[in-house]
Amino acid sequence: MNKCALLVFVASLAFGSACKQANEKAETTNVSASVSQEQGTIVADDSKGKEFLEAFYDKMDEIDGDNFDQDKVYAHIKENSTEHAIDVLEELYEYDCEGECLAFWTLTYGAFNDPGGFVSRKITPQGNNVFLVENKYENNTNKVLLEVTETNNGYKISDIKTMEE
Repeated sequence: MNKCALLVFVASLAFGSACKQANEKAETTNVSASVSQEQGTIVADDSKGKEFLEAFYDKMDEIDGDNFDQDKVYAHIKENSTEHAIDVLEELYEYDCEGECLAFWTLTYGAFNDPGGFVSRKITPQGNNVFLVENKYENNTNKVLLEVTETNNGYKISDIKTMEE
């Protein structure tokens, strides 16, 4: 599969990007295209986006451990996400809820009732600021596509796409 076809496939799964954008990205070594003010700037270097996600998940693991504190989890997600990403997590919340409700499990173990213990995590750049995050648990593997952009306040998760197995 050529670069354009692969990038279009991945981008269409996540965010509907066009082949023209994929070709421009492949031909450009320093991408700095602007998007909306909230979204920030496209991450030119996949390693920076991956480092951001690794730090995000390290902190998430620390917060979402044995002493689960929903307020801390929500604060961490909100600090590291754009309003659009927060809106996606609110829309994915399918239960009765009062107040603020985020489907935070979408980022970790998915909607699986008993994922078992955490085994491993793999973060793979997919191009166009999109990263495949695979969270493996004893009874489940959850995959989610995350878009990362750079804002005035640092890197942020700007979009979230769940992946069905």
